[in-house]
Amino acid sequence: MIPAEQHDPLTMQHMVNKLLGQGVDVQRASAEFVHEGRVYGAGAYVVTMAQPKRGVIRWLLGQTYYPDNTYTRDRDGNPIRPYDMSADNMAEFMGVRVDPVTTAVEAPLAAVDGWLEPMGRVTAGAHGYVLDGRQNAAFKAVNLLWDGGVGVGRVAESMGDLRPGDFVVDAGAPPDVLSEVATATGVDFMALEV
Repeated sequence: MIPAEQHDPLTMQHMVNKLLGQGVDVQRASAEFVHEGRVYGAGAYVVTMAQPKRGVIRWLLGQTYYPDNTYTRDRDGNPIRPYDMSADNMAEFMGVRVDPVTTAVEAPLAAVDGWLEPMGRVTAGAHGYVLDGRQNAAFKAVNLLWDGGVGVGRVAESMGDLRPGDFVVDAGAPPDVLSEVATATGVDFMALEV
């Protein structure tokens, strides 16, 4: 289960695209449902192990537990630095929450037939725009803005709805540049009213 509620939904969608590119069958829930005591919102993704790519799924989405035994410790009992056994898990590397489940999912599901292409929105604010600094794609957006000659600042401490690390874009930024960057990255430009 890949919940729709993620701290970085764009990276989650990027991960789903990577799974689709590997030939993994992915389904998406059209409505909220409860499974194994957890509530999943509409838009949650289900990746069943009942498919030919089961081994790939297990390695890319399964949790990694580095073994603690005589092979992973030196003579003095100190841990040996891991190399190739540390993690091959795409979800862990990308910071996407994936919940393992043990029973079949009973929910309204539809197959994901094509690439997910998020389209960012631009909402004008009285004092400019805000980009969520927790999103990986926000950094690409900032670089594209700089390429377009747009001024961007960074929030240092909490102020109202702004979190440390969020990006603030000048109110005078050209709307065509903002729209182009939002379309290219999927990042939402939220209104800055503070």
